[in-house]
Amino acid sequence: MIKLVFVSSSTNGGGAERMQLNIMHSLSKEKYDITFINTSSDHKPIDLKDHIKYVQYNKPHARQSFCKLLYDLSRMKPDYVFTTSIVVAYILIIVRLFSFSKFRLYVRIAVPPSESPKNNFKSRVLRKVNSLVLKYSELIIAQTEFSKKDIAKHYKVPLKKIQVIRNIIDKTLLDINGNCYIPTELIKENYNIVASGALYSVKGFDLLIDAMKLVVNKKSKVKLYILGEERYEFGYKKFLLKKINENGLQDNVFLLGHKTNPFPYYKHSDLFVMSSRTEGFPNVVLEALYYGTPVVATNCVDFSGVIINDMNGYIVEKESHIAIAEGIEKAIDKLKKSTNYTIQNFNYEELFV
Repeated sequence: MIKLVFVSSSTNGGGAERMQLNIMHSLSKEKYDITFINTSSDHKPIDLKDHIKYVQYNKPHARQSFCKLLYDLSRMKPDYVFTTSIVVAYILIIVRLFSFSKFRLYVRIAVPPSESPKNNFKSRVLRKVNSLVLKYSELIIAQTEFSKKDIAKHYKVPLKKIQVIRNIIDKTLLDINGNCYIPTELIKENYNIVASGALYSVKGFDLLIDAMKLVVNKKSKVKLYILGEERYEFGYKKFLLKKINENGLQDNVFLLGHKTNPFPYYKHSDLFVMSSRTEGFPNVVLEALYYGTPVVATNCVDFSGVIINDMNGYIVEKESHIAIAEGIEKAIDKLKKSTNYTIQNFNYEELFV
């Protein structure tokens, strides 16, 4: 069997962490011996499949895992090691050197480097380090063509070393979780819109609320439900609630907080909206589309080939509540839920041979 080790410095809910789990779950247990190493004290994913071996280090920072990684990888002798963290990749390169191991290192980059615009001394040093890390990695995975070119430009990596692979979804998980319950808030007489993500300015929920003011002036039975808790920016939730009240949207916009299983909201809504100012590649868009729910999303990500205007959603200008409102209005008027659009997952078994 081919030995694979996935290494993560967090399992706490982010899109990159979810994607790594989806990749592990997509691989055949008959062909692959898979181990998942979590260097942090974050909880073990509750839906991790039983055949995947799980190792936890409980370290506050990934760099403190060097000795354990050196010991475990020397003992395991994996054929491939996969990570979504450049920090972890840096440690793995040193581990490979000290252990005389020959594993191939694959690194998945979740966010284009140009979207981290800091230009201080620390960021310049990190860019040099990241360039070195990727130089000694066998494969770099980007999520879009833009991201591929961005990685090559900023980290001085040959384009031939970077492969574009869209996010994949766990269809079995979505089928099971999507049928767990029907959200009581989503009344059929209304047009129900759902948005989801951590409550902070990057997600653009302030823009979405401003857009809803324009939409509700024309279509009063439209309701927006935002799923997620405040993160990173203290006071942003209070800011959103104030904006809802100032716009007179108390009967149209609702902050529902964190949902352990948000998938029934994606499945049973009439429209999903992603209003972000910047993103890596949001899994929620693919998850909503899987359920046949149309999506309006800003062009902060290259959605070409995923969202097709007038068919399964609309791509609108980022940073513009007017553009978001126009996209929502077009979706209400022209789009219905459909089962005709299918999500095609990339077969990761092509990479591990």
